[in-house]
Amino acid sequence: MIEFTAFGNPVPKARPRLGQRQANGKRKAYTPKRTKNWERTVADYCGIATRGDGFECDVSVWIVFHREDRVNVDLDNLIKSVLDGMNGIAYDDDKQVVEIHAWLKYDKENPRVEVKIKPV
Repeated sequence: MIEFTAFGNPVPKARPRLGQRQANGKRKAYTPKRTKNWERTVADYCGIATRGDGFECDVSVWIVFHREDRVNVDLDNLIKSVLDGMNGIAYDDDKQVVEIHAWLKYDKENPRVEVKIKPV
């Protein structure tokens, strides 16, 4: 089992944004900085917990979000940012996640996300 807590106000996965047009006329999609920073935070805490020993099998994930405010956020977008942050660390790809249990709570004094990952 992998278990860790990532401290900070959980950030939902934002939709990709389109950058300026390139010379070829195409626009490149990018992940907004706020989302990227949160995913990096999750990755850092996950990396410490796994010590480079992620799962190769299917996994079940329990996630408890403790947000500092009651601003409307979608639970599914919060889940996505955590799962993406753990890609390549807790597992090779989030397609290995076959079961998810998630809760959204509020804690103004100590915002965080608590994560448990178990093999199936």
